[in-house]
Amino acid sequence: MRLVPFLMAAVCALGLAACGDDEQTGDTATTVTVTQPVSPPATSTTPPQQTSECPDVALAPNSGQGAFQVRVTNITCEEATALLKSDDGLKVYTCETDARPDGDRIRCQRDNRTIEFTSGN
Repeated sequence: MRLVPFLMAAVCALGLAACGDDEQTGDTATTVTVTQPVSPPATSTTPPQQTSECPDVALAPNSGQGAFQVRVTNITCEEATALLKSDDGLKVYTCETDARPDGDRIRCQRDNRTIEFTSGN
């Protein structure tokens, strides 16, 4: 039975504790588990949206011309009023008009800033 010594050698190679004498040599196997630290979730670089309702902006006294129901996002009411009163203030904004019977609703955007208002004739 030549197979028996071969099997014994294979068993010894796989598990040294099963072969040889029972004398302990002091060598022990240690299993080390390395874990990566959990990264915090990525923070958004987009600032939170800040929306405000602003007072109406009269463009000409007692004329009914102006910007009404003004709402702004990420811009102050004072800045929006100055832009609305300026002849070329909204030129750097991209504006869309939604025609309505009670006055056109206009939405102007630039980057993350928005000015919305209803125009009065």
